[in-house]
Amino acid sequence: MKKEIKTNIEKTDMKKLLELCTKNVHFTFQNEIYQQTDGVAKGSPLGPVHSNIFMVNLEKSIIPSLLENMTPWKRYVDDTIAYIKPESINMVLSKLNSFHENIEFTYEIENQKQLPFLDVMIIREGDNSLTTTVYRKDTNNDCYLNWNSYAPNTWKRGTVKTLVERAIMICSNEIILNKELQYIENQLIRKNGYPKWIVDNVMHDIPDKEHASNTN
Repeated sequence: MKKEIKTNIEKTDMKKLLELCTKNVHFTFQNEIYQQTDGVAKGSPLGPVHSNIFMVNLEKSIIPSLLENMTPWKRYVDDTIAYIKPESINMVLSKLNSFHENIEFTYEIENQKQLPFLDVMIIREGDNSLTTTVYRKDTNNDCYLNWNSYAPNTWKRGTVKTLVERAIMICSNEIILNKELQYIENQLIRKNGYPKWIVDNVMHDIPDKEHASNTN
């Protein structure tokens, strides 16, 4: 059930406020002042909201007619993943790109039985079952809040906890999880100056990892 936000702002006033925040945004580049003519400013909190509204409209208008050629269609803001019949890829892409002249969808297909989606690497095994592990872009450098930096130790322990909890959530079996945890430990100690006992201590305090199991 959708939850509506109650407000005393009239629709006409809300429209004016949205236009003020999107059509009257200025920025400087090389000492010149420019006005944004399309979209919203990079980093604007309205960006994800507008993106989601646009994608919901697209999904209601187009996706039902494509379900014979792909399934399922899953989305996070403007990143999507779907199973598409190989012979239908160009047709699906053309249909999506016809929705709005300023929107251009691109796609990435499985390569060597692997496909990244957000920070998850999806791996298709020989029996066509799927396993998952943490995905890092080629530009990743594994630099985090350094242990010797002037910051509270709670932040540094929180860094370890966040990385470990992400691994537990994403890794689909114990072998993959243990490999990821070893990677995290090595990078924190070697690149970021964390004492081994701190990393081990935080990892030990994380709730049991039994929910990391094989994906069927």
